[in-house]
Amino acid sequence: MFANKTALIVEGDAHNLLAISALLKNLDIRYKRNTSGEQVIQQAHKMDPRPDFILLDLNLPRGNAFAICEALKFEAELQGIPVIALAESTGPWEKLPGIESCIFDGVLPKPFSERRVRAVLQNVLSVSL
Repeated sequence: MFANKTALIVEGDAHNLLAISALLKNLDIRYKRNTSGEQVIQQAHKMDPRPDFILLDLNLPRGNAFAICEALKFEAELQGIPVIALAESTGPWEKLPGIESCIFDGVLPKPFSERRVRAVLQNVLSVSL
């Protein structure tokens, strides 16, 4: 279903990074990781193949997720890549300052589950079972 898909995971929390990495691996999705939010645009440009989607943590240790998302949407070679927000399910992420500056293609609440990841990816990537 997701064969030959590649992702860029931008997640600052080690436990969440391991969890989402394992779920993507179970779905046969290749990935690269970024733990800080720094150099995301450059990393996406250097990836070969380019990522089919980017998972972007809204709470990065260094880097503003909304600014990164907005930059990705304006970058000519990257603007078609779906950006999926990784959001704490306990917080009102839709009210965060800056959310209106970037329209995410999807939202994946934490904690992650394979069912939820699969559903969001199917919707965003228009992949059928």
